[in-house]
Amino acid sequence: MFVLSALKPQTRSDLKNIFLKLGKPIMLIAVIFIVAACVLFWISSKDFNFSTPKTVVEMPLIQAVAVDDAYVYWSTLGSLKDNNIWNDDVADAKIMRTKKDGGNIETLASGLYTPWDIAVDDANIYWVSVMGTYRMPKDGGDIVLIDKIPYYDNMGVNGSNSGDIEVDDKNVYWINYGPVKIMDKESETLKEFDLGQIYGDIELQGDYIYGLDEEDNKTFLWRINKDGTGLTRKYLQNDTVSSFSVDNVKVYWGVQLCFSENSGNVMKMPLSEEAPSVLASTWDCNSGPIDLTSDEGYIYWDTNFGTFSQNLVSLPKQGGTSHVLAHNVFVRDIAIDLNGLFFTTREKIVFIAKKK
Repeated sequence: MFVLSALKPQTRSDLKNIFLKLGKPIMLIAVIFIVAACVLFWISSKDFNFSTPKTVVEMPLIQAVAVDDAYVYWSTLGSLKDNNIWNDDVADAKIMRTKKDGGNIETLASGLYTPWDIAVDDANIYWVSVMGTYRMPKDGGDIVLIDKIPYYDNMGVNGSNSGDIEVDDKNVYWINYGPVKIMDKESETLKEFDLGQIYGDIELQGDYIYGLDEEDNKTFLWRINKDGTGLTRKYLQNDTVSSFSVDNVKVYWGVQLCFSENSGNVMKMPLSEEAPSVLASTWDCNSGPIDLTSDEGYIYWDTNFGTFSQNLVSLPKQGGTSHVLAHNVFVRDIAIDLNGLFFTTREKIVFIAKKK
């Protein structure tokens, strides 16, 4: 007992000295480890094929966006009531533009009901809105009503993100609470095609127009020729699909709704086959893809309703790791050109360059 009691204080003192000597190195190693882990996480989550986001325009109530070789164009929402709901009886939205690198902002049209979606070609700007579909010269000028929708038959409200418009060298194509409509630019002949219960989203690819519809709780991809003939339908999955994109080989789609088939997934399937597969997935079904779009090499989507964050995400079409291009953004619209992509939030237009 004498020996043990004599050694006990000495042992405690030795241990204390050892801890004092080792404490700083251990803390330094821990700090280095944490920093290294953070750097590795940042590297793994970043796609170095893209630049950091750059704000081009900052102003309130931005809605849709479109681009040409020189300019970025956008629409603004109509005024809000005191309860933060859009005022259906006030037409004070605008069509605006600026050079792609920012600078002088031009107002091309004002006194509008909110343009839900816009498109541009070599000569004009087109948009879908309450009351119908419109065009005007893209340098400014007279506004022309292409196709009228009786206001009392309209299911939407000023500011709703509903309806879609696309344009190519020959035609203008749109959906605005009703059938698909096609207008020949030269003759201004208007055709319409009622395809049943369709989504408010269309996409042009090659010689075709694509869209989604539902029947008996199943989602289909429909396709028609650009003259409106040759309707075909391709089964995608049970339950609702949130958004889609096509190229000349595959269809891609995303499912944001929880408890739905493929919830939280980005799916792909060859247009010539009936074999869907998962391209990307997330454990948080609320972070499932919204506003899916694509270019030659990448798929893009936002996670606007994510449980913990709202991001803009990219993924190579051949698969791999998805990367966050912009953190904590609620994306309203995306426009892609050869140099990168522009996206809108309620207060900003942001550009992300694709590195060559």
